[in-house]
Order: sequence, then structure tokens, then C-alpha cells
Amino acid sequence: MRIVSKHEPKQIRQLVAVIYGLPGIGKTSLAMSAEAALLVDTDNGSHRAIGQVDALGMDGWQDFIDLCKSPDLNGYKTLVVDTLDTLLGYAIQYIRDNQAKLRGPKQPSPIDRYSGGLTLAGYGVLANLFEDALKTLRTRNIDLIFVAHAKEVKQDDADYMSPEVTGKGSYKVLRQMADMIGYAEMTPQGRTVHFAPSSRHEGKDPFGLLGSVVIEPSAKDGSGLHIPTGQMARLLTHVREGMSKAVALSDEVAKEMAEIRGYIEQATTIPQCNSIVAMLVGYEGGAIPTVLKPLFMAKTKELGLKWDAEAGSYKSVQEGGGHE
Repeated sequence: MRIVSKHEPKQIRQLVAVIYGLPGIGKTSLAMSAEAALLVDTDNGSHRAIGQVDALGMDGWQDFIDLCKSPDLNGYKTLVVDTLDTLLGYAIQYIRDNQAKLRGPKQPSPIDRYSGGLTLAGYGVLANLFEDALKTLRTRNIDLIFVAHAKEVKQDDADYMSPEVTGKGSYKVLRQMADMIGYAEMTPQGRTVHFAPSSRHEGKDPFGLLGSVVIEPSAKDGSGLHIPTGQMARLLTHVREGMSKAVALSDEVAKEMAEIRGYIEQATTIPQCNSIVAMLVGYEGGAIPTVLKPLFMAKTKELGLKWDAEAGSYKSVQEGGGHE
């Protein structure tokens, strides 16, 4: 037994990532560029992705449970599930087929006998099945990438994009266990994945390590076959190394970083942003400005602010005259 110092860099062995967006944006191709990947092809659509990898078709939820425990995973470093909601659809059918076994004593039925859909209790069973499967996979020392469709919902009278996940409980499980969540869309820069959360999409960007990432185009070899880019493998390595260093910060520094991160996330005015600049510039610890700068830059962009070098402060874009 060995005690690990809080100041010693931590080894992040496994990551859980979610890539979601509209069809055809390149989600699966990006996910399949991870190192030594095995694709769980729930949608039978792997042939449309660039850069082929070993693939496993599925006939039901039990196949996925068996895979979670199978020694066949030992030869892979990444498990890609495409798509997540279809996988959860298999779990729902499993609940229908095993109601008696899954239903606790004096518990309501997980399936509505009239519609055949999940009851409130059924959504709880679904979340538990999903969580148990993820916990099993997290013991396998293998990176997990879930590919999902995007769902548009209304939030504060504005359109908001989030992963398509059946059931609030299942979504909560995914949100808690995921290390990174990226929304893929077409931008002027090309097909882009936004990991930093915003007012218009769900995201998760550990320590601000990723921000927005343009999906690299795949070149072709002499036979016309696509050459794997390895981009997802590099992204996972970058996050793993960055998190390992970041989580090694002392308790005091971690607390300070959480406080400043909170100020950034809650900032809504120019004076608040200018006070955050003073915090970051005046901080002597060294790590906080580097880690939080991408998050702060995203916040000022979201608020429509520009840096005025002459005044040494932020101003609204509508005021004009400022430059970054």
C-alpha cells in the first residue's frame, strides 16, 4: 500500500467522452480516430464513417452487458458506442422482457401496460442499468466514447442543444461520469466540436483544456483509402495529461481556482469581468490563470466584450473602439 501525496501528479487512467451533434457532422469519424478502438455499432452505420475500426453489432442489452465483462476488451484501449440512445433503446426492451426480475417487491411496474412505454419507476430502472454498466466498464481501464444525436430544447426561451439521452436519470448518470462532452456543428472554420459549455449548448471541458476543436480532414493513401488522423487519440492524451497535472494542485489552490471559476461562470457585467482580470493578473500561484484563461475568454466572448488595450479594461462591442 502506498499513500499518494496531494502534490504528486495523479495518473488519470480512464476517460469518458461524449460527442454529440446532427447527423453527418463527423462525430463517428472523430470518435473512431481514438487509439485501438472497438466500435459498438448499435445503428449499423459504421460504413458511413471515415477510418474503419473493429466493430461489434448488437442484438440486445444483454450483448452489451456481456461485452462489459468480456476478456475480448483487453486488446482495446477505447470503446466507442454509436449511438447512445439506440443502446438505451436496447435497455428499454430488456426491461420489457424482464419486468418480473427487475421489479422490486411492492414496487410499481417499470412498463406501462397500456402504452408499453416506461413508467416513472421504469426510467429509474433504466438509469440504474446504465449506471451499473458504466461502473463495470470503468473497472476495465479502457477509454469510453459515446456518440449521440443532438436534441434541441427550450431553455430560458432560447434554443439549447444537448445530447439525446432517454430519461433524465440516464442523462444525469452520463453527465456525472463524463469527463468531456462536446457539441459538433458546422462553423466557418469547418466541422467543429465545442467542449466548453455555453448558453446555447451542453458541454464539459475539464479545466478548460479543449475549448473548441476543428475536426481534422482525413487524407487518402495511394489506394484511395482514408488515412486515420489519430485526432481523438491526441485529444484524450492531452486531457489525460492536463487533468493529471491539474488535480495535483494543493487543496488551497484548488479552492481558489474553484472560487475564481465560479466568479467567471457567474459574471454578467463589464465590472465583474474587469475584476476577474485583476484576480488572474495578480495571482502568484501560476497555475490558475493558465487553466482558467480559456474559460474566461469564452465568457467575455459570450457577453460580447472586447479588450481595450489603451484603457486596460473590457468594454462592450457596441461601444466600439476596443480591440483584443
